Amino acid sequence: MHLEGQNFFDSHRCDQPVCPFGENLGILDTFVFQKRKLLDTLSPSAQPDWLDNVNKIKTIATLALLILICTSHSEAVEFSLKLGGGLSFIKPGEVNRVLEDWEQWQILNAENTKTWTYLDGTVSGLKTAWDLEIEVLFILTSRLAVGLASGYMYGSLSEQSTSLIIEKVLGVFEVGKPTKMTGVPLVLSAYYFQPLTSSLRGYVRAGAGYLWATYVERESNREVETEKYGYPQFIQASARDTTALLALGLLYETEPGIRFFVEGSWRWAKATGFEGDDKTGTTGTLFFVEAYDPDLDFWQEKYVISPDEPSGEYYRSVKEVDVDFGGLSVKIGIMIRF
Repeated sequence: MHLEGQNFFDSHRCDQPVCPFGENLGILDTFVFQKRKLLDTLSPSAQPDWLDNVNKIKTIATLALLILICTSHSEAVEFSLKLGGGLSFIKPGEVNRVLEDWEQWQILNAENTKTWTYLDGTVSGLKTAWDLEIEVLFILTSRLAVGLASGYMYGSLSEQSTSLIIEKVLGVFEVGKPTKMTGVPLVLSAYYFQPLTSSLRGYVRAGAGYLWATYVERESNREVETEKYGYPQFIQASARDTTALLALGLLYETEPGIRFFVEGSWRWAKATGFEGDDKTGTTGTLFFVEAYDPDLDFWQEKYVISPDEPSGEYYRSVKEVDVDFGGLSVKIGIMIRF
């Protein structure tokens, strides 16, 4: 039976959890993170690039281990499972510019070819992505908690949403540029809860971690009288980078141990350093370029896979690709106490 004004946060008995940092930090240095004396003597400019990633991983791993140490020495720590999903309103400007320039190139190419005619079609940009999340929360006090979360972000454009209709000598064809961007985050968060009523609480969440990102683009082609697509061009690449978020949410308890939540968050997540391959079997780095087509007198923004940075009179504005997963996310879900 649920008592008036009482919930599982209020019933928690661990307002001052014991966390023997002094006894365990030495263990972390000795057995987990062996000191690299030679690298420690190097100046920052002389240290290898991978060392920066090692240090970032060390920081996150240290925080996670400290959480486990704290909770393992506190008998009354409660665990909750948080499951949620919703939409992220993303603005991957560079990806959308590539789509826009591909559309313009197709139209110009059809108009410039005497036996072709552009008939219809527009290309829409990527604006939203599905955002799913699962998180384990360690309830430290009635007001404080930490959580370790992962999930899946998925944004895509299909063949139909990027289709252009072009009449050629052999028939009427539909060309498209299906595009997909996915991300798998791993985020360590801190929570602060504020009671509003006996069954309603607000909370603030701040977190940081890593994002494993994938970008895929294809060029589709089919005759409108057939159903099967061909894919003459294909690029896929992946990267890993850091991410951070700040969120506000509401929790409503319907019965002891069961709460529903709504959460709005802003995510910072711009992935760089993509590596992958294309349809021809070329492997390397994913580059953003402006490529010049002398037949159309048109500079087209596009992505290319290359083992080396593209150069020459037909390329400009060359740089490594960054795919922006950041933006506003709205999720609803359930939190279950165990």
